[in-house]
Amino acid sequence: MKEKRDNEAEHIEGRLSKNERIERLLNSLYDFRFNIVKSRTEYRVIHASGLYQPVTKFALNSFRRKLDVTAGVATSAENIRMILESDFVSKVHPIREYLTALPLLNPAGHGYIKKLLNTVQVANPGKWEEYFTKWLVGVVANAMNDTGCQNHTCLVLTGDKQGQFKTWWLDNLCPSPLKNYLFTGKIEPQSKDILTLIAEYLFINIDDQLKELNKQNENALKNLITTPAVKYRRPYDIYIEEYPHLASFMASVWKIHSK
Repeated sequence: MKEKRDNEAEHIEGRLSKNERIERLLNSLYDFRFNIVKSRTEYRVIHASGLYQPVTKFALNSFRRKLDVTAGVATSAENIRMILESDFVSKVHPIREYLTALPLLNPAGHGYIKKLLNTVQVANPGKWEEYFTKWLVGVVANAMNDTGCQNHTCLVLTGDKQGQFKTWWLDNLCPSPLKNYLFTGKIEPQSKDILTLIAEYLFINIDDQLKELNKQNENALKNLITTPAVKYRRPYDIYIEEYPHLASFMASVWKIHSK
């Protein structure tokens, strides 16, 4: 009798629920991660080395179709979404993952920062190196620390005319694998959209806008650069939540006029 119960228990344990089958099939086809910076699930084809892509509505429908066609498992896109927005997927901070995987180098010994700075012509190279290094350390500190704002500096390149590749140079400070965390353009310092940029982007590159700011927006921008955290409600979320200050600011201007 005991042997029969043991056999029944093994049979029950060996059975997989429908969702368990779906999870195994998805894992055999794709790599998934939950991006805590963007607050979304991302995927790529298993064993691929390319960048992760957000799980869009199109992707969910494609997953549903593939499960049906290749394995005969019928389910809804909504059910797949619920699975992918659960602890089935590991949480990842992609920026920290990238930074911690970099090789350890001696900045003084290799002189990489100085070589980079030499690509820009400035009136005072010593101050340029000092302030850029301070800003760059703040960039990394902001990315690695969720408590407060570690970078109270906005890196600004100025010139007497347009077309000097200032914006291009600043954009290229963002590593290629992290290009999804770079925003370049004009901002509205008093809008809710800027809060999303501060929480979800590594760099905010303000393109030729500083000289256009009025006093009210100028003060608002100063507060945004140093604010320790931002509070807002993400789309489809129920509650307003607080998010760490991630972004570091940089900008380019030409023909600065004193006010």
